[in-house]
Amino acid sequence: MIVLGTHADHDAGVAISIDGKIISAISRERVVRAKMAAGVPRETIFEALRCASIETEDVDIVCIFGQPLIDQFKTCLRQQINLRKFAGMKGMWGLEYFYKGKMKSVGGLQAFLMNTAVLSGLHKWYFYHNKLEVELKKHFPKSKITHIHHHDGHAVGAYYCSGFENCLNVVIEGSDYENCMVLEVFSPAGRNLIATTPWPHSAGYFYQLVTQLLGFNSYTHPGKITGLAAYGNPFTCISEVSKLMWVEGLQTKIHQDVYNWSSRYAYYKANGKKWIPNELKSYSMEDIAAAFQKRFEECIIDIISKAINKTGQKNIVLSGGCAANVRLNQLIYEIPGVENIFIMPAMSDAGQPIGLALAGFLKNGGKLESKRIKDVFWGPEYSEQEIKRALDANLLKYKKMDYIEKEIALLINEGKVVARFNGRMEFGPRALGNRSILYHCKDKFVNLWLNKQLKRTEFMPFAPAVLAEEAHRCFKNFSGCAYAAEFMTITCSVTDFMKENCPAAVHVDGTARPQCVTKNANPSFYNILQEYYKLSGIPCVINTSFNMHEEPIVMTPEDAIRCFKQGHLDYLAIGDFLVY
Repeated sequence: MIVLGTHADHDAGVAISIDGKIISAISRERVVRAKMAAGVPRETIFEALRCASIETEDVDIVCIFGQPLIDQFKTCLRQQINLRKFAGMKGMWGLEYFYKGKMKSVGGLQAFLMNTAVLSGLHKWYFYHNKLEVELKKHFPKSKITHIHHHDGHAVGAYYCSGFENCLNVVIEGSDYENCMVLEVFSPAGRNLIATTPWPHSAGYFYQLVTQLLGFNSYTHPGKITGLAAYGNPFTCISEVSKLMWVEGLQTKIHQDVYNWSSRYAYYKANGKKWIPNELKSYSMEDIAAAFQKRFEECIIDIISKAINKTGQKNIVLSGGCAANVRLNQLIYEIPGVENIFIMPAMSDAGQPIGLALAGFLKNGGKLESKRIKDVFWGPEYSEQEIKRALDANLLKYKKMDYIEKEIALLINEGKVVARFNGRMEFGPRALGNRSILYHCKDKFVNLWLNKQLKRTEFMPFAPAVLAEEAHRCFKNFSGCAYAAEFMTITCSVTDFMKENCPAAVHVDGTARPQCVTKNANPSFYNILQEYYKLSGIPCVINTSFNMHEEPIVMTPEDAIRCFKQGHLDYLAIGDFLVY
């Protein structure tokens, strides 16, 4: 059975499974070159089909995230009305809205019609569901179309990629249109619901608020808050921040100011002004970030700890946008009783196509077991001829190498920055060696000068890619999170060896976000690390994503060449070609 999963909301993308195994998966952002791109992913669909070597007529099931129109209408209407009541917003008979930077007010029938459209989610259904369904019916006229709930897109995908037979499966995000956090026990016998946190009490929107207030993009930059928090003192303003989110039982509770402050911030931003609530004005950015991060951690850890005690589960599986918080993931792993942790590599809505393809297979009679995925190299790869054609078109000097991995290691050991483009593209937010920029870990100032070259503003150090066999020398308490670390989804406390030999990869709080590299998953990248280890005695190198600031990770040889030039990097190792 061939199943195609796709969605068109932010982080749009496509995945294809054959008999329950993921064959190809691509995010739309990589194809259209716009970060977290929404919209019907028509170009991505055909790229994913090409990667899987199948035709449109081969696809049996096409899965769309969300619900049919009537169900979606009811869910969105209920959710939006609840939010407006909760935050004390005007009711159905009045509406304030922004237009060209100014606040407009309408009432009566006009407000009623506009509110009905907005509150029901009809606009979202039209742009993200209806248009997608129309497009899919056009290209897949003989395929069965199946709707999969947003929550299942996260939970099912994460569980069946985890390799755990039994686990506590936790989804934490902004909203799945009904809930913001869902805890279930997954096992071969089925699913057992433990607790839900209904909208609008969202830990995701709590964290989104601080991202907004500190001037960052609330969708693309929450990770900057995680890094910034380590530089601050959370206790200076923790009393103000703690009032915004707390725990009752197995649920988070959110104060209405989370939404009111977000709305106020949006109003001032639309008028070209900065705004921060009076309660936080006297504190530094670092302290505000630290307080929000600490409160976020406290609440989530409290709930998951209770759920572990209640269920006795020792394996944790995480997904949803909040699972991108690598520091939180470390603290969850360190909860007493937790032995192993797995975080869905594409934990945000970018991972929806994976879950949809697998859930669609199950929904249509397929049988699945939870199995560890070897890698996430599910994107396109390019032939030697295609690479050579791109290099010649850009008039670049290059040389074909017999063993390019050894040459890359030599260059890294000489202090050169090498951009690596090889094999199939990674799926998810992390570059894992096939679309990466590599450098040695000894230069503690690399974060400043390389980020400047790439026009990035980052607070986290670059991540270290480490040989799996040597990871114990570099990281503490590593065995139960080693699988999660293969996909760079968790931080770990570092050893003295790392602090002394790899200061560029160690954050101010004594942690790093490692990528554990095995020969089975990526032989070429493994060989680079192995050769560098022979030269330097250090089993890891810096691995940062191959992209410029605010651009997606490169996909094609042309993308790689453009980024190589713009970033003024020393070398480009593309396939077996070394570019000077």
